[in-house]
Amino acid sequence: MKSYQQAWALGAEIWSASSLFGEEAAGKALRAVERAESLAPGSLAATRARAWYEFRVSEDLSLALSLFQTAESMAPSDVDVLSTIGELQYRLGDFAEGSRTMRRAVFLDPRNADVHANLARLLRNRSMWDAANAVLDLSLIHI
Repeated sequence: MKSYQQAWALGAEIWSASSLFGEEAAGKALRAVERAESLAPGSLAATRARAWYEFRVSEDLSLALSLFQTAESMAPSDVDVLSTIGELQYRLGDFAEGSRTMRRAVFLDPRNADVHANLARLLRNRSMWDAANAVLDLSLIHI
């Protein structure tokens, strides 16, 4: 059962990211979320699936943040969740908290180039060029 639920949850994440391509992808994302939730209500994978749907499809950033924070409570060292929480905090206007959260993700997985890139992008968006470059330079050391 668990593998089916995880597969549906992953499908929901993928279709949510693809929702920019139209209503068909958004509909597939919602069906995948609902299936993941029906197979394992309240699980980490189902929570992540719903969070990605709310973030990418519904564009309800506050709800997505709340769901990702719930996911973080289930998996506190999940750097993908932490990085996404940081991005949502930033998008909701809290740069300081967003950058702290992203720095935690980098600290937890210094070899993860994606979390370095996400933090660098956040810093670049604030015109903090030197800090963004330093984060990218640091990622090259760890890769």
